Amino acid sequence: MSSRDDMHFPVIINGLDYLHSSVTSLIDEPEGRALKYAVLHLQFAAETLFKARLELHNPALVWVKPEKFDERLHRQGDFKSVGTPVALERLRDDVKVSNPIAPEDAALKALVELRNRLTHFGATDTAVAVEARAIRSSTCF
Repeated sequence: MSSRDDMHFPVIINGLDYLHSSVTSLIDEPEGRALKYAVLHLQFAAETLFKARLELHNPALVWVKPEKFDERLHRQGDFKSVGTPVALERLRDDVKVSNPIAPEDAALKALVELRNRLTHFGATDTAVAVEARAIRSSTCF
């Protein structure tokens, strides 16, 4: 029996939840807030799932500085992790994932840039343009 305080969200489940949220938000011509969260959750899904795959191979690869890896800090989440482009480079170069998404993929870069603008600066664009970028980016996965 679990209490209200129990919380267990493995990283794979988090990534899939973000992806589900994004796809669900894009189904019915989203506007405003729904579109914003569709974009944010799509990018979070990608990055979370990329890092989960890195971690399966070697948890240190999730760290910006793998040589500083510390198991205790890692379990606590007390470290700086890589972003999407570096995660993809490491999946390609270190993990040797076959047919990886290219870190320089234009659609993925556009998604990351849009997510950064939304998160850190705010963004203004048409719903059609944002939705087109999100859908084009989702084909990377």
